[in-house]
Formats: sequence, structure tokens, C-alpha cells
Amino acid sequence: MMRMGEENIKIGESKLRKLVEEIFQKYGLSEEEASIVTDTLVVANLRGVDTHGVVLVDKYVQRLQAGSLNPQPNIKKTVDIGAVAMVDGDNGLGQLIGHKAMQLAVEKAKVHGVGVVAINNSNHFGTAAYFSMLAAAEGCIGIAASNASPRLAPWGGITPTYGNNPWSVAVPAEPFPIVLDIANSVVAFSKILTARAKGESVPEEWALDVNGRKTTDAHLAEILLPFGGHKGYGIAFMIEVLTSILSNASIGKDVLKYDNLQAGQNIGHFFLALDISKFASKEEFNERLEFFIKQIRESELAENTVKIYLPGEIEFENSVNRKQDGITLPKKVVETLLAYSKNY
Repeated sequence: MMRMGEENIKIGESKLRKLVEEIFQKYGLSEEEASIVTDTLVVANLRGVDTHGVVLVDKYVQRLQAGSLNPQPNIKKTVDIGAVAMVDGDNGLGQLIGHKAMQLAVEKAKVHGVGVVAINNSNHFGTAAYFSMLAAAEGCIGIAASNASPRLAPWGGITPTYGNNPWSVAVPAEPFPIVLDIANSVVAFSKILTARAKGESVPEEWALDVNGRKTTDAHLAEILLPFGGHKGYGIAFMIEVLTSILSNASIGKDVLKYDNLQAGQNIGHFFLALDISKFASKEEFNERLEFFIKQIRESELAENTVKIYLPGEIEFENSVNRKQDGITLPKKVVETLLAYSKNY
């Protein structure tokens, strides 16, 4: 199913998956690897996180063409001691490396109660929620985090020194996992790019210009600010410790942008899985979780609020709707995918 519009195209999930899988196979990935990378991207689109969906295929293919991404990495453990492991991603796609590393974290959690995996020599891995949800699907609480190319200034500074360093926590629940997935900037830079394209201004709390001054001009906004001031800065700092310093990945200003065509990013990730069954029975845990959710749901609503959502609930509803109705993508994105599919 593919329906054309003036600016957007609605495409069915299965058709989109097939198209993207074929593209990645044409550019060197195995059938299994292409399926994994495609799944991470399409799941993001289904959840409504379109900035981390198939729009990323363009830059990934450019990097595969340029040789700055390894299509067939030898992903290997360099440390493997009890509940702890370190993984070298061999400059592969971050999605492949992350998928394998979280599987390893879950395997260790099933034995030791906890599994912790630090990763280096990786690249942009898309949406952090995908990996935390892998753990949740196996009855574990999952934590996934990554460092990123520098876009934020430290609290009180004006020099882009570290990335927005996304992180996610997923908790198994029914009918959907409870999922927190956030970065540490006030907004994603993609929102500034959208404002530029529409000729709109931005709130001055979003970003600084290149001279370190707050600005409402989307065309001047370049340096993102951390959410919550010193709190967001502090969280991003600690994510950097877990993802790059612990794993010997590139640190802070040394991380290359994900669309760099010259070399791998040497991104660092941090994955943790906690096997709930080692702490309580599934029934006991679910009962306590439902008790807390009931308290949240019963809260008196604020003015102009019709419902209190749990973390990840809006994305779950998006996924249900888009699986049924199709995924709406910018026409330009679909045209790019079709071009890669036909013109290899």
C-alpha cells in the first residue's frame, strides 16, 4: 500500500520494510543484518519518532558507499567476565552492534541477575528505546545509552563539547512496555531545522548562536542547551562517563557527526539488563507495578488535560494506528529510498 499526496506519501509497514531491507542488502549487509537494521528504523517510524526512522537510510547508505561504515563488521567481545562484557563493534552500523550487545546483556542477566555491556567502535544507533525494549521483551528492565557528536555546551559555557547523549529505560508491562526515551537537550536539533524550513522562530531557551548568545532566529540557532539547566548537563555528563570513558570510545568533542563520510565515529554505548525474576516473581512485580500505575491514573487532571499518559504510551498508540493505517513519510524521503533501490 502506497498512497501519494502532494507533500507526503503513506506506505504500509510491510512494503516499507521490504524496500529498506533490499537497499541495505544491496549495499553489503546480509539478509539477517539488513532485517535488524530495518526493524530498528521502521519501529521508530511506527512509534512516531520519525527523526530516527527510515529518513536515516540516506546518510547510512552514503557512509556505506564512502567506506566510512563497515557493512560486515566482526563484532566481538574484548572483555567477558561474569556479568560484565565489553564489545568492539568494528565500525559497523550502531543498530547491528547494539542489537548484539543487548542480547548479550540479557543472556548475562538470565545467569547473574544483571548483565552490563559497554561498547566502543560503534556508530549512530538510531533510537535508544529499541534496545531497552529488547530487554523488556525478555522480562528484564533494560537500560540503553549512547554518547553522540558534540552539539551541546556545558552548563555555563558556550562551546559545543558533548552530544545530547540519549538514554532509555524500558520496563516490561502489559499491554505495552513502560518506556522512557529521552536526550538531554531541550529539543532535538531536527526541530530547529524544521523551524528553519518553515520560516518560524524558536524559543530562546532552545539554543545559542555561534557567539554563545540566546536567539529566537532558527537560522542562527546552533548550540543546543541542556534541559533543566544544570540537571540536564549533569545527566549528559554521566552518560558520557558510562558510554565513552568506560568503554574507551571517542569522548566529547572528538566524536564525529553521524553523516561524516571520512571515518567511523567510534561511538560508545552502554547497555544494562536486570532480570526481574531474580528479584521477585513475575506476578509479584506486575502487581506492584499495576498498583503504582493505578495511582498515576487516578491523579486529578490538570486544566485542559484529558488523560495522563504513561511513559511510552503515546508511542504505543502511534504504533497501533500506523500498523493499521500505514506510515506517512515526506515524499522526498520515499523518493530517496526508491532511488537507492533502483539505482544501485
